[in-house]
Amino acid sequence: MNYCHAFRTYRSRRAGAPDCSFVDAACAAIADPNTFSPVSIGRTLRNKQFCGTLIGSSNPIRAVLQEARLQFGEDTLISLLLSLGGGQSAPLSLQPSIALPHGRFEFMARAVQDCERTANEISQHLSDVDAYLRLDVDKGLNDLKISDWHRLGTIESHTDIYLQSFPISDKIDKIMKE
Repeated sequence: MNYCHAFRTYRSRRAGAPDCSFVDAACAAIADPNTFSPVSIGRTLRNKQFCGTLIGSSNPIRAVLQEARLQFGEDTLISLLLSLGGGQSAPLSLQPSIALPHGRFEFMARAVQDCERTANEISQHLSDVDAYLRLDVDKGLNDLKISDWHRLGTIESHTDIYLQSFPISDKIDKIMKE
């Protein structure tokens, strides 16, 4: 795949959107060919296979904003733009001793850097927009690897603590009132 693919739950004149559930779309987004199998979405004879995101699409917020413009027009106000991160990573160290096979470490490092850079750019650009909320667990998930999917309890615990912290809880409460 060489472009960001939109999965929609609404009708669109734009081509290429197979019917799928949220879970199907999430699995397609994380289906890294080195770790997970590709995900087939769509009807039996017309299904398409998806296998993760490419560098530059790890954080699709720009594509989401473009889709909103196309669907609702330039002048429509956004009531909420919610950006969900996968947990802030520790600073990267590109030491040869920790390189993974098949260039996975380099790929993952570039994807994380791209995602964080995009989130920071959008956060700065929309800093004065009350309808923008970025949620990204800031502590406790640094040591998790993509192969640690079985540690969902750990992820859930750190996410709960993050969501209950004052600045985040306050932001969520303010947005819920609007």
